[in-house]
Amino acid sequence: MSKLELQEFRSFFFLPVLLAIGVGVWARFSGLGIAPLIDDEYYLAKSIHFILSSGVPEFPGGGYYTRGLAQQYLTAGLLWLVPMDLEFAVRLIPAMCNVLCILPLYLLAKRMGGPLVAGASVILFALSLWETEFARFARMYAPFQLLFLTYLVFWFKAVVDKHERSLIFCALLACFGILVYAASLLLLLFCLVPAFLEKRFKAGWYFALIGFGVVVFIYWRFGVPYPQPVSPADLAALNNKIPGVSAILPPILIPIIFDSIPATTTLALAALFVLYAIVRLWARNHANLAVPLLFTVSLVAAVINLFTLSLAITLIGLLLATKRSQSLIDLIAEYGALLFAPLLIVLFFYVGYLSFNDDWCGLMTGGMNVKKQPDCLKQGLTILFNFPEIVPRFAAPMFRSVPIALTVIALTTAIGLFLTIINNNEKNPASRFLYIFIIVCILFVSVTGTHQTISRYSFFFYPLFLISSTSSVNLVFQRFQVRKRTREIGMMVFLVAFMVISRDYSYAHLLQINTDQVIYRQNYSHSMANHLLPRRDFESPIDYLNQHRRPNDLVIFAPTPADIYFEQRPHFIYIPHSSNRFWERNVSTVGLDIWTDLPLLYRERDVIDVISEASDDVWLVTFSEEWNGEPLTFFRENYPEFIVYTSKDNTIDVFFIKAKHNTSNL
Repeated sequence: MSKLELQEFRSFFFLPVLLAIGVGVWARFSGLGIAPLIDDEYYLAKSIHFILSSGVPEFPGGGYYTRGLAQQYLTAGLLWLVPMDLEFAVRLIPAMCNVLCILPLYLLAKRMGGPLVAGASVILFALSLWETEFARFARMYAPFQLLFLTYLVFWFKAVVDKHERSLIFCALLACFGILVYAASLLLLLFCLVPAFLEKRFKAGWYFALIGFGVVVFIYWRFGVPYPQPVSPADLAALNNKIPGVSAILPPILIPIIFDSIPATTTLALAALFVLYAIVRLWARNHANLAVPLLFTVSLVAAVINLFTLSLAITLIGLLLATKRSQSLIDLIAEYGALLFAPLLIVLFFYVGYLSFNDDWCGLMTGGMNVKKQPDCLKQGLTILFNFPEIVPRFAAPMFRSVPIALTVIALTTAIGLFLTIINNNEKNPASRFLYIFIIVCILFVSVTGTHQTISRYSFFFYPLFLISSTSSVNLVFQRFQVRKRTREIGMMVFLVAFMVISRDYSYAHLLQINTDQVIYRQNYSHSMANHLLPRRDFESPIDYLNQHRRPNDLVIFAPTPADIYFEQRPHFIYIPHSSNRFWERNVSTVGLDIWTDLPLLYRERDVIDVISEASDDVWLVTFSEEWNGEPLTFFRENYPEFIVYTSKDNTIDVFFIKAKHNTSNL
């Protein structure tokens, strides 16, 4: 930052930025270890315990826990050097990483719009409830976000500034990122972009290959075991419920093409070859060939029923094409027939047949018996735009949680994208690549199939939306030639208004961040609680059990993290087979829990039988609400007379059943 820029920045934004950072740091570290561990935090803490005892994150039930390996070993090192509370220790690295994100965020935002945009982005980031709560969560999301933003700083230098050494840093970060979060695969792929564009950039190839080797070694050699078929044998028919991550295949109009592996492989190789040809033509300044080829790919995607993908490719093409000092008007005049006319023809063709032809309607809706034409048209258009699944996997989870924030960000980003395309100036080419990166990130999240559709999977590129939103506001001011002082005031008004109307900003939440109301998301909507990461009071029920249990009493646990607070060792783990957690934790032919190596009960009847046959008193600790979408209220509803303690957040019950007493009611 030059002295002139620093002086201008200090004149208006310096103190607000410092204040926001101060509040953000306080909110992230204040009472960091107060909340009990929850599911994912429990997994990390248990795995760190195994590292400290044996040196490797090996499950008692066999296999290795490979998620966030770097964070696991760093936290284990901290605990080995400095004794501290487990809850604080496992959250310390995420909190520190989230705070450190401010530096690369500032550098990226400054590159997109100068000190004003950088300061505004830092304020939004520092005070964001989402960022604050993820910083206080013991998981690899915040560490990967730091790596992701730092990677982008070097990536922009490599792509825009042609700085070869920066690409080496990108490749190193991407390879290390495999040990942080599997999404680093995306970063490895982006290492190839500057290698394609510049002949001398060979480092990207070498390190990308090394990174893929690391992926293969870790996830194929040490991957979490999900046995086939699922045991016990009486549940083998349900083995298709095993969760995992995969690519979502598109529903296309000519599905027979994808019926055979050779045809699918041929199409995939052809697509890769075409993309390689486009990039090479672009690198050699043959835009007159690269642009129509890219738009032809977009047209093919539309013809085979992939309209969302077609739209994304078209936007990337427009961003790249106008970068070559070609105005949008000239671009449309030169390629308009190829760019727009066929897309409209194909779209009108689909809409026409969906509206007036029952046979075509049946084909488009997958053979569904849809007779009403409005329903057919609605379902057909849904199919046309459902790959990649941007709405259910990205937009819907965010909109349910922070609708106003997402709407404002989407509108301002769209405006900024439009202005970036039509402005056609080479003063800030990095902004074009920012929007390309955002589009690819959204596509990446939307084609990754997981057993959950929740907002946390888009967490790592959320700062890019903050940058695009504030830079878009700045572009509007520049478009109308607003003076600098007025622009600063206008940006501050935008920030204040955005924080007032958005659920992602709440001074009450920050002030009460260490209270039970905020920790356990009391009076929060279900979607907002999931968005901020739900927490449960696992600790107080186990404290009650520790105080009242006698040595010979039998103990059954349902909540995942309960055993980490229990002073002894429980006798059974209870996880209903209807829950996804069962398929993650049952990895033994005799039904043992992978984390504790204890017998795993998976039906209410099994729990009742154990209680009825016990010769000693029995304690049962169980969830009493929805867990992973499954209602777990069976024991609360049927045996309330045995409840002796309920957690602070009313989600966990402790049952006490005397031996041979009232068991006839079970």
